Amino acid sequence: MMKHLIKLAKAKTGPEKRAIAHDELVKVKPQKFNKVHGGKTVDIEIVSVSHEGELLKVIARAFVSGVEVPVDNPLLYKNAPILVPDGTFETQPEGSRIANFVENPQEGLRLIVMETLKVTALRQL
Repeated sequence: MMKHLIKLAKAKTGPEKRAIAHDELVKVKPQKFNKVHGGKTVDIEIVSVSHEGELLKVIARAFVSGVEVPVDNPLLYKNAPILVPDGTFETQPEGSRIANFVENPQEGLRLIVMETLKVTALRQL
Protein backbone atom coordinates (compact mmCIF):
# COMPACT_ATOMS: atom_id res chain seq x y z
CA MET A 1 0.00 0.00 0.00
CA MET A 2 1.36 3.43 -0.99
CA LYS A 3 1.98 5.76 1.90
CA HIS A 4 0.78 9.30 1.50
CA LEU A 5 4.21 10.80 1.75
CA ILE A 6 2.97 14.37 1.53
CA LYS A 7 1.23 13.86 4.86
CA LEU A 8 4.35 12.25 6.36
CA ALA A 9 6.50 15.17 5.17
CA LYS A 10 4.23 17.91 6.48
CA ALA A 11 6.03 20.19 8.96
CA LYS A 12 9.41 18.56 8.20
CA THR A 13 12.58 20.38 7.22
CA GLY A 14 13.98 20.19 3.69
CA PRO A 15 16.56 17.52 4.55
CA GLU A 16 13.90 15.48 6.43
CA LYS A 17 11.54 15.64 3.41
CA ARG A 18 14.38 14.61 1.11
CA ALA A 19 15.21 11.65 3.39
CA ILE A 20 11.56 10.49 3.33
CA ALA A 21 11.46 10.64 -0.48
CA HIS A 22 14.84 8.92 -0.89
CA ASP A 23 13.81 6.17 1.54
CA GLU A 24 10.83 5.40 -0.71
CA LEU A 25 12.95 5.49 -3.87
CA VAL A 26 15.48 3.04 -2.38
CA LYS A 27 12.62 0.55 -2.00
CA VAL A 28 12.09 0.50 -5.79
CA LYS A 29 13.26 -2.88 -7.05
CA PRO A 30 15.82 -3.18 -9.87
CA GLN A 31 13.91 -3.04 -13.13
CA LYS A 32 14.04 -2.82 -16.89
CA PHE A 33 11.95 -0.45 -19.01
CA ASN A 34 12.14 1.28 -22.35
CA LYS A 35 11.50 4.76 -23.67
CA VAL A 36 11.68 6.28 -27.12
CA HIS A 37 14.35 8.94 -27.65
CA GLY A 38 15.45 10.38 -30.97
CA GLY A 39 13.17 7.97 -32.80
CA LYS A 40 14.93 4.96 -31.27
CA THR A 41 13.84 2.69 -28.45
CA VAL A 42 16.19 2.87 -25.48
CA ASP A 43 16.20 -0.12 -23.12
CA ILE A 44 17.14 0.96 -19.61
CA GLU A 45 18.02 -1.20 -16.66
CA ILE A 46 18.08 0.22 -13.16
CA VAL A 47 20.59 -2.08 -11.50
CA SER A 48 20.54 -0.65 -7.97
CA VAL A 49 19.28 2.25 -5.89
CA SER A 50 20.87 3.25 -2.59
CA HIS A 51 21.85 6.16 -0.35
CA GLU A 52 25.19 7.92 -0.50
CA GLY A 53 25.04 10.45 2.31
CA GLU A 54 22.19 12.86 1.46
CA LEU A 55 22.21 11.75 -2.18
CA LEU A 56 20.28 9.05 -3.97
CA LYS A 57 22.72 6.78 -5.83
CA VAL A 58 21.49 4.94 -8.92
CA ILE A 59 23.43 2.48 -11.06
CA ALA A 60 21.90 2.16 -14.52
CA ARG A 61 22.59 0.59 -17.91
CA ALA A 62 21.25 1.64 -21.30
CA PHE A 63 21.01 -0.16 -24.64
CA VAL A 64 20.09 1.11 -28.10
CA SER A 65 19.41 -1.56 -30.74
CA GLY A 66 20.95 -4.16 -28.43
CA VAL A 67 24.22 -2.23 -28.09
CA GLU A 68 25.16 -1.00 -24.62
CA VAL A 69 25.64 2.76 -24.35
CA PRO A 70 28.29 3.92 -21.82
CA VAL A 71 26.64 5.40 -18.72
CA ASP A 72 28.63 7.56 -16.31
CA ASN A 73 27.69 5.63 -13.14
CA PRO A 74 26.76 6.26 -10.45
CA LEU A 75 23.96 8.71 -11.15
CA LEU A 76 23.55 10.93 -8.08
CA TYR A 77 20.46 12.94 -7.18
CA LYS A 78 19.91 15.40 -4.34
CA ASN A 79 16.16 16.00 -4.72
CA ALA A 80 14.81 12.97 -6.54
CA PRO A 81 11.06 13.23 -7.22
CA ILE A 82 8.36 10.89 -6.02
CA LEU A 83 5.57 13.02 -7.48
CA VAL A 84 4.89 12.58 -11.20
CA PRO A 85 2.34 14.18 -13.53
CA ASP A 86 -0.85 12.13 -13.76
CA GLY A 87 -1.86 13.50 -17.18
CA THR A 88 -4.61 15.75 -15.86
CA PHE A 89 -4.62 19.51 -15.36
CA GLU A 90 -6.32 22.06 -13.14
CA THR A 91 -7.47 25.26 -14.81
CA GLN A 92 -6.74 28.40 -12.82
CA PRO A 93 -9.19 31.35 -12.68
CA GLU A 94 -6.96 33.38 -15.02
CA GLY A 95 -7.07 30.54 -17.57
CA SER A 96 -3.65 28.95 -17.08
CA ARG A 97 -3.41 25.20 -16.58
CA ILE A 98 -1.36 23.49 -13.89
CA ALA A 99 -0.47 19.79 -14.02
CA ASN A 100 -1.77 17.50 -11.29
CA PHE A 101 0.68 15.09 -9.65
CA VAL A 102 0.47 11.70 -7.90
CA GLU A 103 2.91 9.86 -5.66
CA ASN A 104 4.69 7.21 -7.72
CA PRO A 105 8.30 6.56 -6.65
CA GLN A 106 8.87 3.95 -9.37
CA GLU A 107 7.81 6.28 -12.19
CA GLY A 108 9.66 9.21 -10.59
CA LEU A 109 12.85 7.15 -10.61
CA ARG A 110 12.31 6.13 -14.24
CA LEU A 111 11.76 9.76 -15.27
CA ILE A 112 14.91 11.14 -13.64
CA VAL A 113 17.09 8.32 -14.93
CA MET A 114 15.79 8.79 -18.48
CA GLU A 115 16.22 12.58 -18.31
CA THR A 116 19.78 12.14 -17.04
CA LEU A 117 20.60 9.66 -19.80
CA LYS A 118 19.14 12.02 -22.43
CA VAL A 119 21.63 14.76 -21.55
CA THR A 120 24.59 12.46 -20.94
CA ALA A 121 24.80 9.04 -22.59
CA LEU A 122 22.12 9.56 -25.27
CA ARG A 123 22.80 13.13 -26.36
CA GLN A 124 24.25 12.01 -29.71
CA LEU A 125 21.02 10.24 -30.76
